[in-house]
Amino acid sequence: MGKPRSEIQVHNQSIKARQVLLEDVLADVKKYVSNEVVTSALKNQGALASLSYKFDLAGQHYAIDSTSLNTLKKKSDELLGHHGFAGLERLRGVAKDAIAAYAERGNKPTKKTKHGLEQINSELECTVVALRRANFRLLQGLSTAISGIKETRDGSSEAIRNKSASEAVNALLAIVSLNESPFDVIPSHENIQSLKVVRSE
Repeated sequence: MGKPRSEIQVHNQSIKARQVLLEDVLADVKKYVSNEVVTSALKNQGALASLSYKFDLAGQHYAIDSTSLNTLKKKSDELLGHHGFAGLERLRGVAKDAIAAYAERGNKPTKKTKHGLEQINSELECTVVALRRANFRLLQGLSTAISGIKETRDGSSEAIRNKSASEAVNALLAIVSLNESPFDVIPSHENIQSLKVVRSE
């Protein structure tokens, strides 16, 4: 006899909540840098699977229950769309690195010395270059998305429309994957804020 439907839903939400948590770590590293429960869960795949944690985000409550690594892999591929377990694992690694980098900020050079200023300036220049590359690829992605939407709209049959949509999604994922972390992963819809477009009268 299988699990009751409500229990299955709770378990599925627990899997999805891991992705929401990892994305929030990347969005606000400072909030989690001293959270031993979360930072311990970032150490490896098994630690993420065994995580038991509850948190609130944007007015919504999330509960993560411990599960086996095999179950996490299987259910992630089923529930997380194009992200799957590979995307979840990528997020874990990036979040782990982000926490480590934030913790090491105290050892970085300061503005009090000429050498410190030069090194900080060099790091900022590298950051600007990386962001420019990310923005350029974002424009490429938007262009691809617009073309895909038009092709899907104008498709003469459902099969053609589905093919156009699938090709556009794959192209977008390929473009995004070229970016440096953490801009190489498209966040889940739970962690995306809707923007209101104001149109002139």
